[in-house]
Amino acid sequence: MALEDTIPPHIGNPSFLVLLNFTNNSFHGLIPKELAHLQRLKSISLGYNFFSGNLPTDMCYHLPKLNKLDLDSNLLGTGSFCSVYKGTFTDGTILAIKVFNLQQEGASRSFDTEYKMLRNIRHRNLTKVIRSCSNLNFRAFVLQYMLNGSHYFLTILQRLDIMIDVACTLDYLHHCYSIPMVHCDLKPNNILLDEDMVAHLCDFGISKFLGEGEKLGLEGLVSTRSDVYSYGVILMETFTRTKPTDEIFVGGLSLKLWVSESLPNPIIEVIDANLLRPKDGQLSAKVQCVSSIMQLALNCRAESPQDRLNMEEAMATPKKIRHQFLASHEGPVIP
Repeated sequence: MALEDTIPPHIGNPSFLVLLNFTNNSFHGLIPKELAHLQRLKSISLGYNFFSGNLPTDMCYHLPKLNKLDLDSNLLGTGSFCSVYKGTFTDGTILAIKVFNLQQEGASRSFDTEYKMLRNIRHRNLTKVIRSCSNLNFRAFVLQYMLNGSHYFLTILQRLDIMIDVACTLDYLHHCYSIPMVHCDLKPNNILLDEDMVAHLCDFGISKFLGEGEKLGLEGLVSTRSDVYSYGVILMETFTRTKPTDEIFVGGLSLKLWVSESLPNPIIEVIDANLLRPKDGQLSAKVQCVSSIMQLALNCRAESPQDRLNMEEAMATPKKIRHQFLASHEGPVIP
């Protein structure tokens, strides 16, 4: 039977409490600030209730033993080292809370790496870190909330604009920051969209700064060209809506080979069908646009790192493709 009512302030009295689990009930009202008094508390589970208000902002300092925070009524997603929750400031601002599972091997190192990468970097297409929380048992980021999540089911121009945003971000990391940085985990799930459909690159848990001599991708060294390769993969995924791991790729067939064999003429066979409409008057322009994008993707995915474009070159190409696509129309564009 589900329990109801609010949680009284004297919840903070039993100093011996180490586990607090209110999951799957009908509690409501404010989350008591007195939770911060439970200094032996190791686990808090508040999921699937009707709470309002905020957890104490200095909770991590008052709860040094806390190693689990479960807010599954607001769970947005999980990853290798963390879970991401949705939260709200007192002024109504929505945010995302990225909580690291420190019991998972590598989670602490992932937090430290991401903190090091993001504490001094500012770019419009990087996810903004509002604040961080760290002690021996609890580590988390409070992040800008991305309303629109991932980037499938969009028009051709929207997808192209997102890929331009991603290219601009990678160019900044590779060429414009004082020390070149490699993201190392570029994939669709790490590209999020805000309310204006602007793309933001996130998850820098395994990113790396490059030392001298590591820019060319020599064997055994991290390279900016590995991000370029991943960018080529994402271009293919975004405009074909097909993943490299899809079951159609058997017997030596791969996403790269599938796209390569479709150029230049049968490219319509690999384009995401959602981008094409029956009797589409812009069919030819769309096919040419995606054909150019796929050629860019192949140039990014050259086997040898030295043969791949650098990110500055790769950034210029989708901008040119966008201009050509818009210029091919007379009158308003129907994406």
